[in-house]
Amino acid sequence: VLPMSNDSTVTLETSLTVFRRRFFLDDRAFEYLQQCPSDIQRKVIEHFDPRNHSDDDYSRKLMGYIRSLTNDAEGGSRKRVREDLTVFRERYPMDDRAFEFLSNSPSGVQASVIRDFRPRSEGDEDYSSLVTTMVKRARTLPPSQLAVGPSKSELEAFRIWYPMDERAWDFLLNASPLVQERVLDDFKPKREGDTDYSAPITAFLRMVAERNPSLSKAQPTVSEARLEAFREKFAMDERAFGFLLGCST
Repeated sequence: VLPMSNDSTVTLETSLTVFRRRFFLDDRAFEYLQQCPSDIQRKVIEHFDPRNHSDDDYSRKLMGYIRSLTNDAEGGSRKRVREDLTVFRERYPMDDRAFEFLSNSPSGVQASVIRDFRPRSEGDEDYSSLVTTMVKRARTLPPSQLAVGPSKSELEAFRIWYPMDERAWDFLLNASPLVQERVLDDFKPKREGDTDYSAPITAFLRMVAERNPSLSKAQPTVSEARLEAFREKFAMDERAFGFLLGCST
């Protein structure tokens, strides 16, 4: 166990470097750790303590430990969605009508909006219109898509650990949150350390969707990531992007 101070980002970065040297992490494992939120990184540094201290590489054990921490954090976050609404409003100011509309929505809708809300610019005075549009869109989604599921950073960390091409990555991004969660929890390749897992990940995604129809989407949708990419390519203001988000697939 490595003690550390929470005083600064520099301390965290230094502690990560020391942690890597102690447990002989390979590049992918260390990059996976770096992609994690800072609170997860601190827990790893302070509490990761494998039983066997004679291994030459703890990379695989570390990934499993990070997943367990992430699952615990996600479970707690589901219970705190309503508390997060106040923080969300402080970051993205909105009028009382928009906030009431969000607050009175089902918890899954609230979690979806908080997770996926990505305005083009931060620091605006009023996001009421865009928030309302996002809530309306979330309310039309099937229950399987309103599950909290893995965060974008978790998915990106998974891609670092298991490299895949754009097609497989897009397939994963467009899967329902419950399917994504199943993939991150249960995907076990025959061999670790390969440079491309596109085929096995795609096959696993299809298998999960086919064996568990209730986890899959009720209808095809366009992911937030793809909409954001479209926005980057064709610049548009908040009003136009809100209109796009509110359109049916």
